[in-house]
Amino acid sequence: MDTTRWMQLRAAFEAAVDLPEEQRSDFAATLALDPDVRSELAGMLEADRRNEAARTFPDAGTRLHRLLRALAETTKTASAGLE
Repeated sequence: MDTTRWMQLRAAFEAAVDLPEEQRSDFAATLALDPDVRSELAGMLEADRRNEAARTFPDAGTRLHRLLRALAETTKTASAGLE
């Protein structure tokens, strides 16, 4: 993923995780994103939803922590599919 697409994905993820879970899909649908970025965003939001531990850090690093955990989980899932 190139830098421009990564920045789009990061901005979209950070904006979406600030919303209640039930509003995230509708919000994501309004964004003008490349289909690959949209798919990655959906995977990251799903990973974040499943990751209860990401919600236990109320400090300033919460967004970055959630972003990195979701990215790591989606990458692990994608890698498992290649085996």
